[in-house]
Amino acid sequence: WAPGGGGGGGASLASRTSPPSSTAARTRLLRVYLPMHPAAEPVPPDPPPVPPRLRRRGYLLAAVATASWSPDAVLPRLARRHYGGNTLNIVFWKFVLVGAINLFYAASLAPRGSLRGVRRAVLPCTLRRKGVLLPALLATLFTAATNTCFVTAYMTTAASNAVVLIEINPLWGAALGCLFLSDVLPVRTAIAIAVGVACAFVAFLPEIIGAADGAAVDTAAPRSLDELLRPERVVRATWYGNLVAIGAGLFFQAFLLCCRLFGRRCPGAPTAGLACWGALGCGMTAAIVAVAHGSVLCPPHAEFYPLIIGNGALAGLAWVCCIKACQLVTGAEVGLILLADMPLVPFWVYLGLGEVPSPFTIGGGLTVWATLGVHGWLDYRAGREAERCDGAARRLEESHLEGGKRTELSIERFN
Repeated sequence: WAPGGGGGGGASLASRTSPPSSTAARTRLLRVYLPMHPAAEPVPPDPPPVPPRLRRRGYLLAAVATASWSPDAVLPRLARRHYGGNTLNIVFWKFVLVGAINLFYAASLAPRGSLRGVRRAVLPCTLRRKGVLLPALLATLFTAATNTCFVTAYMTTAASNAVVLIEINPLWGAALGCLFLSDVLPVRTAIAIAVGVACAFVAFLPEIIGAADGAAVDTAAPRSLDELLRPERVVRATWYGNLVAIGAGLFFQAFLLCCRLFGRRCPGAPTAGLACWGALGCGMTAAIVAVAHGSVLCPPHAEFYPLIIGNGALAGLAWVCCIKACQLVTGAEVGLILLADMPLVPFWVYLGLGEVPSPFTIGGGLTVWATLGVHGWLDYRAGREAERCDGAARRLEESHLEGGKRTELSIERFN
C-alpha cells in the first residue's frame, strides 16, 4: 500500500487514521508503523574509513601503551617484597594516580575558561546527545571491573595462567567488534591475532604445565582476607582465578568497545574522562577496605613511594594511549599490539628481581615481535596502496570537473 492511496478497503493506515491534510500526524504514524518508509528517521551512515596515516598513529599510541604497561609486572612486586607494600595500599596509590592522570588530561582538553566544557570533559555522561549516557556509564563500570580483575587474578591463580588468559583479549575484541560494530578484520590481522595468542601459550608452557600438576593445584579458596593478602602466600592455579583473569581481558575489550561507541555517537568529544572515575573508585574502595581491615596505607619506607608513583604514572599514560588508539583502530588491533609486551615483561622481571626467563618465553616473545613486524609492514603497504588509489580518484574527479568547466566556457563563447 502507499500513503494517501485509494479509498475504501485499500486505503492506507495513515489516511484512515488522520486527515489527508495532516502531514505531521501522517509522518509520525509512518515513523511508528513503517520504519523503512522515506518519511521515517534516516539510518545514520557508517563512519568513513580511517585514513592510513591516522591508523599508523593509532598503532603508535598502542605501542606506547604497551611500553608503559610492561613494568607493571615488577614494580608492585618490588614494593611488596622489599618496601612494606601490600595489595591494598598498592591498589590505592596506583589507581588514584591513574584516575587523577586521566581526569587532568580530560580537563585539559576542555576550552579555556569554560566550566561547562570542563564538566562535560570530565563527566562525559552529562553530554546532551542521544545514545551517549549508556556507553559512558558502562565504560566507567568496565574500567573498575578491569582494574579489579587484573589485580585479583594475580592473587588467586598462578602468574603464568593469569598472563596467558589476559593476553587472549584480542579474541574478545574481535568478537565484540564484529557483534556490535560490524567490524571486518583483514585477513592479515586475524592471522596475526591467532599467531600471537598461540605464542602466548607457548611462551608460558613450562609454567602452565607445572601449574597444572596435581600437587600444584589449589582448589580451596582463601578462607579470609588475611590469608588472601598474606605476602608470603604461594599462589597456585585455581579455576576461579582463571575465570577472573579471563574477565580482566574481556572487560578491557568491552571498555574499548564503549569508547568507540561513545566516539561514534559524539564525534569530537574528549573520551579520556571515561576511564578516570572507574580507576578512582577502585582506589577509594581499596582505601576503605584497608581502613576497615586495619592495614597500613602509607608504609614507612621512603623507597615505596617513587616505585608506586612511577607505576601509577605509567599505567595512567597507558590508559590514555589506549583510549586514543581505539578511536583510530579496532579494539582487536589494540589488543594485538599489546601482545608485544610478552618479551618485555620477563626483561623487566630479570632486571628487577633477577628471575631468568625460560627459552620458551624468549622464543614466544620474539615470534610475537616478528609477527607484529610482518603485520605492520603489510598494513603499511595496504595503506600506501589505498592512498595511491584515493589520489588517482581525486585527480580523475578534478580533471572531469576541469573538463566540464572548459566545455561550459566553450559553449558560452559559441553562444
